[in-house]
Amino acid sequence: MRRACYAGIVVLLVVLGVCFSAGSATAQPWAPWKTMAPAPDGEEEVFGAVAGGKVYLMGGIKPLWKPIGLVLEYDPQANKWGQKKPMPELMR
Repeated sequence: MRRACYAGIVVLLVVLGVCFSAGSATAQPWAPWKTMAPAPDGEEEVFGAVAGGKVYLMGGIKPLWKPIGLVLEYDPQANKWGQKKPMPELMR
């Protein structure tokens, strides 16, 4: 019984050690918050994605829960937002 308990503790310590060492090895250096260009349209219920080094905001609703299919692209290198074609099918 003691041997099983010690084995369990050893396994737990190994798992914790791997988790903490992996986390510190892959952690990004801390960077301060910075101000970026404001988005041209402020809408409710948007969702975001990152692809190709750019940030995309999509979706959005107008009053009375009308979906609008907004698509905005933010380029962090230029610090600018751009309007893209609306979503081909609105999210409801």
